[in-house]
Order: sequence, then structure tokens, then C-alpha cells
Amino acid sequence: MNEELNPAGTVVLVEDDVSLAHALETLLRFDGFDVLSYSDPRLFLASVCREDSACLSKPTCILMDLNLNSTQDGLECFIEARSRALNALPPFVFLTGHGELEVGLQAMRHGAFDFLTKPTKSEALLTRITEAIESHRSILVDQESRGLFINAYKNLTDKQLEVFHYLVEGFSNKEIAEKVGTSTRTVEIHRSAVLEKMGGSSLVEIGRLYEKYRAAL
Repeated sequence: MNEELNPAGTVVLVEDDVSLAHALETLLRFDGFDVLSYSDPRLFLASVCREDSACLSKPTCILMDLNLNSTQDGLECFIEARSRALNALPPFVFLTGHGELEVGLQAMRHGAFDFLTKPTKSEALLTRITEAIESHRSILVDQESRGLFINAYKNLTDKQLEVFHYLVEGFSNKEIAEKVGTSTRTVEIHRSAVLEKMGGSSLVEIGRLYEKYRAAL
């Protein structure tokens, strides 16, 4: 994750009401967020669904009006974005009008982070946006950890891999030596290499990460 970017995070705003969009941009920027604004959901889709889209790799929240005056409303845009995106999308927070409760609930069922009814109090809006961004930040940190672990695992030699699996199963160096038909000293060397390649973490931590990411190995 690129930490040189704004630590407050980025809000991608999809709103075709010019006056409301301006007010939201002003509020968000005043509170320290970077803001990318789209008035046309088609342009938003063309941008966010690219594999190299910047919002996929930095802490982001997508703030979208459900009632867009376009050929595509907010819910349809959200569903299409989820179907087209090559990578997991940042959390969506929707703005809804009065009488749109069911549509907001539909958005939640499709995976939205939350929806807020207009007019929304600034404090409530900023709180949910911050929570959505922190949720995305956690996802990005986990993705980075997962990638590093998988790469390190794939760089183990066959013998190191064999020793690795016995280690995470809780076998001692002596027991592993007996199982693989080698000396305890050789196992110790392989164990040291495994720890170094896996980032120098403790064996307990490596075992925890292995259980967490083993389905992707």
C-alpha cells in the first residue's frame, strides 16, 4: 500500500447534482480528504473498473447518490462496477432520498458499506466515510501481507518447503530430522532459511499466516 498518499484517504464522489456535488466536495476537502468527482456514472465505471485504477490501491471510499438522473441509477452502477472490476472495489456509501429505504437496503444486500438519507448531517456523513476508508485500509494491508507471504512461500526450495510443513504442524527439529532422513543440524539450517525467507517472523506468526492464506497457496 502506498503510504506517501494522503493519510486521511480519498473519496470518489459520484453525484450529478452540481450544487450538491460542489457542497460535498467542499466539505470533504475541508475535512482533509482527497476528492475525485464524477457527474456521469459511465465515466466513473470506465475509471474505477480498470485494473490500474488508483482507488484500488489506496484507502478509498466511494460516495454515490442512488438517485442519479442518468440512464443508470446508483444501484445499477454499483452492481455493474462489482461485476466488471478485476479487483475488489473500495467500500460504497450511498446517499438516498426520502422514500428510498428499500433501494438503500438493496444496495446493502449487494455489498454496500452503508447508506445515508439526504439531507445528511455533516458529522454523520464524515464519520461513515472515515469508517469506510479505515475498512478499506485494513483490506489493503491484508492484501499486501497476503502477497508478501505467498511470494515468500513460493520462493522456498523443495526441502525447505518440506521442513516448513512439518514446522507449522508443530514437529520438533529432531522429529523432522527423523521424518525426512537427515540430521538435526541440517533441519536447523533449513528452519533458519525458512524463517529468513518468510520475513524473519516467529514460527507462531508464520503458522498463523499459513492457516489464514493457505487456500491461496
